[in-house]
Amino acid sequence: AMQRLGASAKLLARYRNMERDDLKITTGIVDDPATHRTRQKSLAWFWTMNLAVNAGEQEKNEYLDDFYRVHWLCARAMRTWWVEEFTLLRYEMDWVVRFFWSKEDEWHNWAVASGEASMDGHRCYAACQAHLWSMFATHADDDFRKTL
Repeated sequence: AMQRLGASAKLLARYRNMERDDLKITTGIVDDPATHRTRQKSLAWFWTMNLAVNAGEQEKNEYLDDFYRVHWLCARAMRTWWVEEFTLLRYEMDWVVRFFWSKEDEWHNWAVASGEASMDGHRCYAACQAHLWSMFATHADDDFRKTL
C-alpha cells in the first residue's frame, strides 16, 4: 500500500512488507525457561523498529525485557486460569455423575414403594426411570473417564 501511495525510498526501507509469518504467535516458548534468550529470535520485526539505530544492546535488551515480562505475565495468567478451569471441570463431571446416581436411587425407592402398595403401573414407570438415570450415570462416567 505504501508503494502504491508513492512513499519515499527511505520510508520504504524502514517499513518492510508485512508477511503472515510476522503475525504468528509462538506460545510454546513462554513457559520454557530454557528458551529465555532464544525468544528474541521469534519477535517480529515491527516490535523493534522504533528503537534507535545507535541504541546500545543494553537499551534494546531492557526494552525487549519489558515486552517479554508483560507477555510472560499474560501467558502465565492464562495458564493459571486454564488450570483452575480444568480442576473445576473435573469436579463438575463428578457432580453430574453423582446427581444421576442420586436420581436413580430416588426412582428406585419410588419403584420399591409402589411395589409394596401393589401399584404395578407406578412401579413399572419408576423402574424405567431408575434404569434411565442409571444409564445416564454410566454413560456420563464412561465418557468423562475417556475425556480425562
